[in-house]
Amino acid sequence: MSLNLFVLIFIQRIDSIRKPFVQTSVSQTIGDFTVLFTFAAYAAPLTLFPNAEFFNNKVLSRFMGQLNVTAYVAYGCSFGYSVQHYGFIFADTPCGHTIKMTVDFAQYLLVIIVVAVLDALTIFRIHQVYARVRVNEMETQLRRKRETRLFVQAVLQDSAFVALLVSYMFISSILTNKWAAFFFTTFAWEMVHSLDG
Repeated sequence: MSLNLFVLIFIQRIDSIRKPFVQTSVSQTIGDFTVLFTFAAYAAPLTLFPNAEFFNNKVLSRFMGQLNVTAYVAYGCSFGYSVQHYGFIFADTPCGHTIKMTVDFAQYLLVIIVVAVLDALTIFRIHQVYARVRVNEMETQLRRKRETRLFVQAVLQDSAFVALLVSYMFISSILTNKWAAFFFTTFAWEMVHSLDG
């Protein structure tokens, strides 16, 4: 979470903030920060203090309930943090499984595919623009190295999210040990969002 906050503060000082890649990075960092903050502010304290009076408070319950104004509030479609499992779980119902596979898995997979295609098109376009500009051999090599690093970064980010989806949706469902399930779900989720920026 600290790294994401640092990236948000640091990137605001860059004069190229209006460039699309930087704006995309800011947007992604805000999303990552939100996910990590939610975990740090709600799930982590709930795990450490499951019987704390604060978490039994009606106001907190109402507030958290109002945040779930999505398909997850329908009967049998719940998604929430389970202290017994040390992670976020879907209801073990047909609706819960449908939400898990169609809404969560398919949606995230589609977003990853779209981002991967846009990354590839952006890098291809950068390469085309640089190919038109006549410069000396040294500058061409430096640009090619930068393009390669940018491409590798994009591929690694997309790969991390695909691995997270496979871990969260499939591997965790066959695990019986709650600590193993925790590391393949909640921990993996938080680590990917921590290291994404």
